[in-house]
Amino acid sequence: MVTYNLAELGEEFVIQFGVDAHEIEVDTLASSLISIARAIEIIADVCDPGTLVEVRIDALSDGTLRVRLKPIARRLLGATAGILGTLSLSILGTLIYDKMIKDPESITVHVDGNVVTIQHGETTVIIPIEAHNIKKKIDGNEAIKESLDEQVSRTFEALEANSEVKSFGFVRSIKKTKHPPVFLVDRE
Repeated sequence: MVTYNLAELGEEFVIQFGVDAHEIEVDTLASSLISIARAIEIIADVCDPGTLVEVRIDALSDGTLRVRLKPIARRLLGATAGILGTLSLSILGTLIYDKMIKDPESITVHVDGNVVTIQHGETTVIIPIEAHNIKKKIDGNEAIKESLDEQVSRTFEALEANSEVKSFGFVRSIKKTKHPPVFLVDRE
């Protein structure tokens, strides 16, 4: 059984590219990061319409390539400022997970306080309730859903085109830790 607890993510927005060397082909990195940045912008607008977001690369790590992104809301409204990174990762993880599911009819969803547990077969994804509520808004708007699906697809097209990338995921910290990734998609 695999559990991805996206509710455990802090405010740090760290993406891990599973590569053997501390390098990655520029087009792969740039294409995937641009698509992720566009997805964050769309999510920010759903969270808080009118919010403009700038996404910056804040740091690169040693070993398996980790990139810390820093979403910056240029116009702070509502709750967007404090939780944009956490919500973005949770929603992106849920969108990626949705694309991986072959039989969406067999999904079960349980709301328990501040978290939502999504179960499909042997896989469980846990997200903050706020992310779940925003995901429902996204699912209810076909244009936004298609736009986000396109950005997620572009991210994975760039990663799949580079055989050096073995996995892609979200981690708790830019620093190497003993903790496994919070969310991980292997090449297989």
